[in-house]
Amino acid sequence: MKSLFAAEWLKLKHSRILWIVILMPILLTAQGVGNFTRYTDVWTRDDWTVIIEQCLIFYPPMLLPFFIAIVIVLMLRIEHSHNGWKHLLALPVRRGHIYAVKFGIALLLVVLNIAVFGVSVVAAGLVVGANGPIPLDRIALPLLRLIPAVLPIMAIQFWLSLRYRHIGIPLGIGIGLAIPSILVANTKYWIVYPWTYPTMAALASQSSTFSKGPLLYGAVALVFLLVTVFGFNEFRRRDIL
Repeated sequence: MKSLFAAEWLKLKHSRILWIVILMPILLTAQGVGNFTRYTDVWTRDDWTVIIEQCLIFYPPMLLPFFIAIVIVLMLRIEHSHNGWKHLLALPVRRGHIYAVKFGIALLLVVLNIAVFGVSVVAAGLVVGANGPIPLDRIALPLLRLIPAVLPIMAIQFWLSLRYRHIGIPLGIGIGLAIPSILVANTKYWIVYPWTYPTMAALASQSSTFSKGPLLYGAVALVFLLVTVFGFNEFRRRDIL
């Protein structure tokens, strides 16, 4: 497992994926802080509250699902190109290990992206001279809640990217389903739409009236388990990828 993980990580070092991991949250944070500085005279709440809201409002519903779709597609495209799967599966390595390592690296990249976003929010607030102490709990807790909430999206995107060689299909489906997520999150049907889970975990859960935490994470666990079992069984049965 360790050698397989090292080999997979080496592949990423020769791609542009790590740049995407770092730059996407920084650019979004810059946009959020730009909104804060542009309308400084309008805001009636404290600086940190506005900065967090302006940076966080588009991250869970839009940028993070976009990032997941792009990164997983690019990761698996390495194997889809030049008969990579045939060479990989010819090695004396269990398919279960391959599936777990690739998904584990994708999760590591997502966690790194979330961490970069959190650090960027803090740095941006300091750069613009936000008043008051840094509210680390209000920044860190929503981001920590995001980690389990994105697992169903990752599982679905991982299966799609394994299933289809052409990157346009999983990428188009992933981005297309993310676009209406913030609208669906405001309806009673959010529970059946995994792309709303990050929004509910990071944004709705900050409200004092939010009481659906057990329902949310129960749905997260159920969808993630079902899609992962289905995806792995399909991956295991296929002779040639």
